[in-house]
Amino acid sequence: MNHILIIIAFNLIIYFKAMRLTIVTDDIRWYKRIEDGMFKHYKGWRAIVQRLYSGGTFGSQWEHKIKIGSKTYAIDAIQFDHAFSVALHTLISVLIYMGFGNSNISLGAAILYSCNPVNHSTSLWLNGRRYAVNIILVLSSLIAWQHHAWWLAIPLWAITPLFQMTAIFTPIMFSSWFIPVILVLVVLFRERIMRFILGRQSDIYSKELLVVFPRRIIVVVKCYGFYFFHMILPWKVGMYYKTLSRWGVTTGGNKDAYSYNSDFIKGVTALVITAVACILVPSNLKPMVVFGAISLLQWCNIIYATQTIADRYCNMANVFMMFFLSIALNAIYPPLCFLFIGYYVASLWLTMRMYTDIWHFHKYHIWYKPECNWNWEYFASYFVRTEQWLYAWPIIDEGLKYHPNSFTLLYLAARCWKGFGNKKECMKYLIRAKENYYDGQEKLQEKCIRDFVLP
Repeated sequence: MNHILIIIAFNLIIYFKAMRLTIVTDDIRWYKRIEDGMFKHYKGWRAIVQRLYSGGTFGSQWEHKIKIGSKTYAIDAIQFDHAFSVALHTLISVLIYMGFGNSNISLGAAILYSCNPVNHSTSLWLNGRRYAVNIILVLSSLIAWQHHAWWLAIPLWAITPLFQMTAIFTPIMFSSWFIPVILVLVVLFRERIMRFILGRQSDIYSKELLVVFPRRIIVVVKCYGFYFFHMILPWKVGMYYKTLSRWGVTTGGNKDAYSYNSDFIKGVTALVITAVACILVPSNLKPMVVFGAISLLQWCNIIYATQTIADRYCNMANVFMMFFLSIALNAIYPPLCFLFIGYYVASLWLTMRMYTDIWHFHKYHIWYKPECNWNWEYFASYFVRTEQWLYAWPIIDEGLKYHPNSFTLLYLAARCWKGFGNKKECMKYLIRAKENYYDGQEKLQEKCIRDFVLP
């Protein structure tokens, strides 16, 4: 009981600042949909699933006042949403402690998971709530199975596809006999799965992304390596990453994706470590290694239907990674655990800055991750779209220093100079944009150039 109180107190301390955060990126669009009455279209269990799917669980327009001592504090919907996300994250940490043995090792795993900045997508980003709910269902299912309550474990797992497919292979931790049951669940949810995949692929133009070539295995290995080491030693945590960011976009990006470089070596090393761990760990832990690896591999672009690299995709696997990291640190030198916790907390508090508001979100990514083209393109697009040319141009100009062949930045530059009324500069950037079409989007981008009206 004392350990559980420590976990709860630790989470409240490190995430107290989350109450001052707002909404960014997809959260903004989701809140707008709620304000437009999205929840009115759902009844019964569908309403519960939809409300737990993302932010705005308790609505988007309300204010509640609470009294603490002699003072009264007002809490709005967004603050309450962040408090709810922290509560879910805290529950995950408690379930990790309970599910992995109620020991000092499981306490270490719970604390490491609590403060690991890679989990920002479920603890700070409201739109990542469904991933947190799935983790709670998986850990609850595991605990139920450990207590021989199969009648509870199976239903808890069976409802996970309603939120996300990250938990589909959970029964592997119960018994290999459950593999046919997994296939049954896939069949039951096949329409939902195919609708998700086809819906995402409808906006993809590159043949490299849509067609599964044999060389795709190189990309899969690189993704696995990125996630594996990123969970242990997160560096420059954010919403976007440079790794494979131009795959399926440019010829150079494709060449880099299929090259046997350091990213590939990291991937092979990660797979070898996983295989060795599966051999060396006690038999009761082997299914956890397998599930952790499979839950990670399913997001490694075997079939392209998601963001190429994103932290939320490894949050489930990170539960098991932190458990095995805690085992390793306790075996090597237990105080090392405090070193990792210190590093994670410092990195987490730095990561929180990008959730201050949408401006800090973009500035955070540009400042800490200028090598990632998406950061410049998304930030500049807003100012171009709202015709704020004086704000847009410095961002575009600086972004082109890092990414001189970005069609998006070059096209935005042309639009910017059109806004300034400078035909000569506008033409210069249009010509450069025409020389840098993205893979598979030549016709679409040619139309953009053709339809462009000069000042």
